[in-house]
Amino acid sequence: IVDPSSNSLHLAKKRYLKMPANRNIRSVGFFESIYGIDSDIDIVIIATNADVRRKVIDNLLNHVHVHNFILEKVVFQSLEDFQIIIKRFNKNGINAWVNCGRRLWPIFHELKVEILGKSNITMIVSGNNWGLACNMIHMLDIFSFLTGEKEISICECDLNKKIYQSIRDGFIELGGKIVVENKRGNKLILSDGKKGTASIKMRIETDSEKIELDQINEKVIRFNKSTNEISVETINVPLQSELTHIVVQDILNTGNSGLTELEESFFLHRLMIKTFNQHILSVTRKKIDICPI
Repeated sequence: IVDPSSNSLHLAKKRYLKMPANRNIRSVGFFESIYGIDSDIDIVIIATNADVRRKVIDNLLNHVHVHNFILEKVVFQSLEDFQIIIKRFNKNGINAWVNCGRRLWPIFHELKVEILGKSNITMIVSGNNWGLACNMIHMLDIFSFLTGEKEISICECDLNKKIYQSIRDGFIELGGKIVVENKRGNKLILSDGKKGTASIKMRIETDSEKIELDQINEKVIRFNKSTNEISVETINVPLQSELTHIVVQDILNTGNSGLTELEESFFLHRLMIKTFNQHILSVTRKKIDICPI
């Protein structure tokens, strides 16, 4: 565990010691610098903010060899960082995945099968203050997963003519509406009203039904358009702490995982970053290459 903050390390150690003993854990090291690590690493999880992630990866790889990376999102703030890191990973045979964890939820695997082959698929994510800028990549990723289409484009961008401050210093947020479409005509509609308390709803519509996913109350509500029947199903919305060890085990056992590979995620990030940068230019009259999300 590496963190430049001694307070963060102390808190991590305190929480670790509260956990039940596990004989499979041989040792845990706490370091304020990567230079405390002196051996090659099977898997590294990079959970920093996006603005320093490339620097952290570069510094780590200059010091030790890493076989696999799991990267938090937003992965990088610039297309250049993506290109440089992907090139370095490919050159050194390093595997990398992006932690858009909804791909691991059982309900989304069920929904993927359920809507397979159906036409006029529309996914709607709406609410207030749900973090459109920092969380849009999650929605692009799960839309791509459900529809099986990697190639997407922005067909409507109606973002608010205002740049909002994020809850994290040095980062921004956006509000308004964005509509994404894939080559089959399936649509993803994202809207953040930026009013009141944080809220978010997800709905998937096809020609035959409406499916509403209530993550907070762990329910799926289905409405059959032809019979007007409504059904409610209780689902399990797993915590991140219930997923990470499974991903790590899969990578160690098979060399793969259910998460999105970095190069695939780059295409989704690229669309998002270009759209946000263009919007920021239209509002501030300042051209940027590094998107502060």
